[in-house]
Amino acid sequence: MLETEVYDFEQPERVSKDAMRGISLLYENFARILSSDLTTYLRSIIEISLDNVRQLTYNKFAAELANPGFFNVFELQSIEGKAVLEISLNIVFSLIDRLLGGTGSADIAYRELTEIEQKVLGTIIDKVVIALKNTWQPVAPIVFKPLAQETNPQFVRIVPPNEFVVVVDCRVGVGGQTGVLKVVVPVLSLEPVLNKLNIEQKNHKQQIDKKAMIEMGKKLQTIIVPLNAFFSSAKITLQQILEMKEGDIIKLPMGMNNPVNVAVKGKIKFYGRIGVKDNSRAVQIVECR
Repeated sequence: MLETEVYDFEQPERVSKDAMRGISLLYENFARILSSDLTTYLRSIIEISLDNVRQLTYNKFAAELANPGFFNVFELQSIEGKAVLEISLNIVFSLIDRLLGGTGSADIAYRELTEIEQKVLGTIIDKVVIALKNTWQPVAPIVFKPLAQETNPQFVRIVPPNEFVVVVDCRVGVGGQTGVLKVVVPVLSLEPVLNKLNIEQKNHKQQIDKKAMIEMGKKLQTIIVPLNAFFSSAKITLQQILEMKEGDIIKLPMGMNNPVNVAVKGKIKFYGRIGVKDNSRAVQIVECR
């Protein structure tokens, strides 16, 4: 049985399907690398995953850009051309909050970034640049050299409007916020390395996946998470609360020998017994939930 396929004559594909699959594999690895590096650097879980890889004219891509937004322009070294990195503003402000010691869940204000905020994000952009370099290393020694940082999409133009670009869409999660990270590279810049993508990715995919998983596992083991031990809760009336005074005793619905709850990041994972060790309060794990 024959299968039909949609073809857009106004926007013909410039990059073959095999090459697009190769690019997808590359940026799946990019998402893993960057997620691992940022998680370790910020000591907080940063979720990044590849969402889509598209090819379209720059004019159509520009129509998607938010105003204000957060855009970084790069010079592509070893191949000619420029690239663009876009990160959703809500993710940007969550990262800033985390960098300044917050939880990453600060209130989001959709506004232009100040010069200080842009400088604070410099370390994050450095991590992205390193991840991009490592991503492309198996195929070509491409370096993304930072050129400019913009908040107005009108000042972001790396190719003429009708030139084709490859747009990589990644989904990002930080501190309860979700958004996107986009990497945009002109097709003309990629043409010298497109023929290497399919062969190189077949040879390296299994090795890269295994290495990335091992590295991720090592870095996750160093993340500090809050652990709390607490007794069960009791219910009392508002009147009892108003009449409460120093010395009052609240009876809990648990026996003296019952274990306490031990929670990791607010979720009960173990049961334990409260005691003392080296002159400090301690909890002994007696059962896994």
